[in-house]
Amino acid sequence: MPKRMHDTKMEELKASNSLFIQKDQQVETRDLQVDNYYRSISGKTIEQLFSKWTDMVADVKKINKIKVDDINKMLKELMMYGSTESVHIGSVFMQISYRLQEDDYKNEYSDNPFLLMYVGAKLVASIKKDFTGYEVDPRDLLRMKINDIHTENKEILLSEAKERIDKICKDGF
Repeated sequence: MPKRMHDTKMEELKASNSLFIQKDQQVETRDLQVDNYYRSISGKTIEQLFSKWTDMVADVKKINKIKVDDINKMLKELMMYGSTESVHIGSVFMQISYRLQEDDYKNEYSDNPFLLMYVGAKLVASIKKDFTGYEVDPRDLLRMKINDIHTENKEILLSEAKERIDKICKDGF
């Protein structure tokens, strides 16, 4: 009798595991189908979106010169094609941009010039992951562009910006 109960329990476990594996495979398959769908209908659009955000990090002066219509289009495309993480980081980027223009917040966010640059680089890194699957450190993107980043003061500011932005992305404002 005990052997029979053991066999019954083993069969139940196998069936349960089989269902779990099937559900997991269905989720993975669905995720791949969604990803392939977006890539097939919007590959060029995603590439252009990635390029526009990358241009802003590669040429920091563009952040202040970009037209409202252009940023609105970039935000719309980010909402449409970006991952949950990319959209969230995009919202943090915009909130900091807005707050830099408001007197109530200006001092809180203008004390570190790397805040907006870092969150922009973090957004580019996230879109890169969405588009290519490759992960890059946002600080490496900034180190490629800022020639005197190695100075102690700028490394400290960059580290502080990373801490603040990562905390905001995790916990909110």
